[in-house]
Amino acid sequence: MDIDIEVLKEIEAEDIKSQIYSSIAIIKQTFSTLDSVKVTVEYDPEIQDKKVFELHLTVSGDPQKVFEDELRFKDALYQKLDKRSLSFITITYAWK
Repeated sequence: MDIDIEVLKEIEAEDIKSQIYSSIAIIKQTFSTLDSVKVTVEYDPEIQDKKVFELHLTVSGDPQKVFEDELRFKDALYQKLDKRSLSFITITYAWK
């Protein structure tokens, strides 16, 4: 897991550090059957005037399995995090 120190400071300033780490734990639990999941946290360059942190997953494996894992991930994430925390987080995928 790669989190730039400046990004980590911003996460702490927004008081969502535990939610970011919870999100990463959920990713590791729900995507555990895939070949590779890499999580990085960055600023989302597509959303201006709002701090948003991007969790970028690199995935590989059977497409149907990835889809099933994604559904489990989203269900778990929405149950665990509050709306305020969710508003700071975006998820992107890259297929390896």
